[in-house]
Amino acid sequence: MKKTKISFEQLRAIAKTYPKLKKKAAFNGDNLIIAMDNGSGPEEVAFATNSKITMDVTGAKATTKDSLGWEEIIAGNAKWTMDTDNLVDFHPSTGYHGCADVAAALLSKTKVTVYFTIKTGAVDGDQQFWGVAYVTKCELSAKQGEAVTYTAQFTGTGALTQITI
Repeated sequence: MKKTKISFEQLRAIAKTYPKLKKKAAFNGDNLIIAMDNGSGPEEVAFATNSKITMDVTGAKATTKDSLGWEEIIAGNAKWTMDTDNLVDFHPSTGYHGCADVAAALLSKTKVTVYFTIKTGAVDGDQQFWGVAYVTKCELSAKQGEAVTYTAQFTGTGALTQITI
């Protein structure tokens, strides 16, 4: 691997060839949810206070003597999880999955389809992620003087699919 020096002027000229990023308004996190389908159709996981999706690719070392002291990797296996923090309601309204539904999927070791999606007002070009997962964590917390909460983790089994709405 040959080392190449680039001047600041050359770097600036290269940067000018990249397209400018289109400005997009930020949106409120209240509108991004996790929905779960346990066989009855996708329904929102009720009373979420936080929703998160994590995607990782492991790296296998591929450093050689030609790497000039820099570590190199090759892409390995990919994995993904979706996490949600929620208020507990054992009897949510129709159209929602509550803590009991999530716990039942964990205890029965049932695969579910989960969606990381926009709840309302999606516009052309918005993104959605979905995949098949197991509920691998369901933790209830009942602190004195506070609302009862639970956290759940969905661990993907197979590919995560990204689609444009």
